[in-house]
Amino acid sequence: MEPLVKIPENHPAVSRGFSGPVWLDKNGLVYMIAGNEPEHSLEHAKSQIEAFEEVCGGTARPVLVDFTNMKAMSRPAREFYTGKGNMKRIKALAIVSGSKMGFFVANFFIGVNLQTEIPIRICNDVETAIAWLKQFKNA
Repeated sequence: MEPLVKIPENHPAVSRGFSGPVWLDKNGLVYMIAGNEPEHSLEHAKSQIEAFEEVCGGTARPVLVDFTNMKAMSRPAREFYTGKGNMKRIKALAIVSGSKMGFFVANFFIGVNLQTEIPIRICNDVETAIAWLKQFKNA
């Protein structure tokens, strides 16, 4: 299925983790597109965070993740993403999905593992997610 988030053409700084692309837009928002692997593993999670660090250089940013092609996420991957060190890198998290399975995984991820104080929202479309995230740019 085609992700809802589109990679900008000729973007100068798209980094790639094992799962998918990560980039920073001109407005200071980070975009991540989850891949089409059968299960998003700890190795996928670690490589996505490495790509995130490459793009952000240690600066906390609002993040938009597209879960359209996310089928499953392993417990170690969920625990890695939600670890305190990784969550400090995120000002706010918006998740979008063009698939029911992606929404299911997103809800499970938030409901089971995410015990954090960062603002999180699952949005039905990219435009709504971006509008919501913009309020956290300078927070």
